[in-house]
Amino acid sequence: MTMCEGQKCRLDVSTWDSSPARQSGPCANVFGVVVGERRHMDDPGRVLYYFHTLRVERPVSSVATERSGGLVHPRRERREELSVGTHALNSAGGFKYTFDGWYDEIFLYKIDEKALVPVQREWRTAMEQDTSPCEVLYLCYATRPWFQSPFASLQYMQMPERQLCYSVSVCHRCMSPFVSQRHLHEHLVGGYCRFRRPPGILLYDDKDCGRRVYYVDGAKHLHYGRCLSLLGKAFIESKQLGSDVDIYEFFVVTAPRASLPYVLGEMEETTFRREAASFDAAHWDGDVVVGYFSRIKHRPDHCLSCILTLPMFQQKGVAVFMLDVAYALTEMRQRLCGCEAACGRRGGAISRPFSPHGQALLLSYWRRRVTEALMQSAASPSIDTEATATSAAEDDDNVASTVPFSVVHEKVLLGGHYIHEDDLRFFLFHDERCFYARKTPAIAVPATCPKRRTAANESTDNNNNNINNNVSSSSGSNHYYNSGIDIAGGSLGFVPPPAEFIGSVLLFKRDVLQREHQPGSFNQQFWCRGSDGCHPYSIALFHY
Repeated sequence: MTMCEGQKCRLDVSTWDSSPARQSGPCANVFGVVVGERRHMDDPGRVLYYFHTLRVERPVSSVATERSGGLVHPRRERREELSVGTHALNSAGGFKYTFDGWYDEIFLYKIDEKALVPVQREWRTAMEQDTSPCEVLYLCYATRPWFQSPFASLQYMQMPERQLCYSVSVCHRCMSPFVSQRHLHEHLVGGYCRFRRPPGILLYDDKDCGRRVYYVDGAKHLHYGRCLSLLGKAFIESKQLGSDVDIYEFFVVTAPRASLPYVLGEMEETTFRREAASFDAAHWDGDVVVGYFSRIKHRPDHCLSCILTLPMFQQKGVAVFMLDVAYALTEMRQRLCGCEAACGRRGGAISRPFSPHGQALLLSYWRRRVTEALMQSAASPSIDTEATATSAAEDDDNVASTVPFSVVHEKVLLGGHYIHEDDLRFFLFHDERCFYARKTPAIAVPATCPKRRTAANESTDNNNNNINNNVSSSSGSNHYYNSGIDIAGGSLGFVPPPAEFIGSVLLFKRDVLQREHQPGSFNQQFWCRGSDGCHPYSIALFHY
């Protein structure tokens, strides 16, 4: 049954894997109206409908109280990462996840077949001006872009007529986008694409699962870097394309074609596996790009600018693997060189702002790595693990040791995790397992970080700095780390003044144990080596 103009309907987002509507909670209910219809450029028999959002609703679920025993959870003091707006989902960074666009009929469910909504002029204008693709095609996978990306900025792209919808087809060899399957076919069989694998230098080669990492210089491979950036813009809300890719270096993660995830369809899984293992074998080595991360060159104490796992390859540990690689490369730069001009010595910082997906990933990753480092430190002979576990459970004031924040950061670095000091502070004040006990109840909780500090506050901070600037730890199955860290003047949304709060972080050993022996996880033994035994990512690449 076809849709008609003005038809009220509900948009089904439950089948969108890792879509913004499914971020941190139940699926949002999206209601809207059909404004018009168009034929697809590659398949004239395929009709798509333009959906205009009228309202977005999210089911209200019961949430455990966040205030208990004088503890204040930081989530109560700042905006949610992703909140429901009138016509979109709004992120804390000010970006909007909109649902307006072109959809197949299978995603639209009629609400009232008789009552039609008058189509307003601005809705129709928005439909006519919408030049975004309805989907992104990569190999045998189709996914809907979450944000608009200027694919037309590539001069060879011939945009279709406005009365037609189109899909962006990405070349599996060189990642170039095309507006039709016909153009992609001509690109492949006409001898125009000469890539057999990602350009650049092979840095990492997992012989067990086939996962690889390629280093791509944005200045030497401009087109490849631009294609990666345009693809990333379609799925990352905060990604900016203000500068060209020559100032970036890209680290591309690939998987063998034989390991492609199976998609239910006309082909059985055994047949799919057989076809995938030999797909385009004559002209392609079979390295499927599953994600990438980028880094700005010549920026000390910096390890990552942008990270993307393609939606069809998510939930497979690729993002955690890329973070491990990013920090390992940071360790190389700072151990082999450590210059203040390009490499630094204080760990690797990650560029702001964080998207909701990115922040959830980073907090989870940092939690695991900090737990690993502090568990190693707690195993030292100076800490009585038996007494610590008991005293922490019975009396929080009876702790095994007290160390300042700077020492905690040092322990994390010594544990082999090159997390920057600013990122560690961000973790301590934003993780869902971090709580803050108010030292002076009469003082109101600040909603945001103050722009400047008064003389009275500075005097109070100086008087209390030696008391509150500490981290208390225990080494039982649950670890409690109390923190009153002075980070005033930082860029965080919620910064408790050190004279007013002491924080506690709950860390669990199971966060570390669950990750052991996972196939495809990062392993130092798979770094590539030259004939001289040296790693190809060397000082020569740090300072070019």
